[in-house]
Amino acid sequence: MTTGLVLVAPREIVDVVARASQVLSCEASLASSLAQDITYCQVHHGNGVKAFLQLVTQGPEVFVSTLKKAQELQVSDRYQFSWTNPIPFALLARLLNERGNQGFIWEDQNAAATGTDLVPGLELVAGSNPSGTPNVMQQALAQGVALEKTTWVSLGEIARSFLTAEATLDANQPVEA
Repeated sequence: MTTGLVLVAPREIVDVVARASQVLSCEASLASSLAQDITYCQVHHGNGVKAFLQLVTQGPEVFVSTLKKAQELQVSDRYQFSWTNPIPFALLARLLNERGNQGFIWEDQNAAATGTDLVPGLELVAGSNPSGTPNVMQQALAQGVALEKTTWVSLGEIARSFLTAEATLDANQPVEA
């Protein structure tokens, strides 16, 4: 491993993305779902965290509206989707996997290889996920997920604002006699 990479447990990615999302005005359940999406993509396809950071740099309005558009896939009975502004694959990967478990797959599954790839639209067709794929999540849980150190630090900087450290709170409390 090069010095530019850091190993991170999937649960750490979930935690830090959820906190960063709440700092960016996501309510708790959406932040939790987004954290699962980003982690799933990072483990299974790569660039999930990088896609999250790219989305954040587009500003709060774009961030929230893109999240809402991606959620259409989860709640809609439709099978064709198109978006004026393409959505990062990182927001769709886990939802597409869930739809595959329900008997519907993305017709062009190989169109997006990593989380940062943009998806302008998709069509779900009858089918199932291929079986016998290696369980990369077990490997990630056992060994960690390699992330670029700069990417992990950038994500941590956003999440840092989520809670005030207990030591800071204690320092600002009046001492009772």
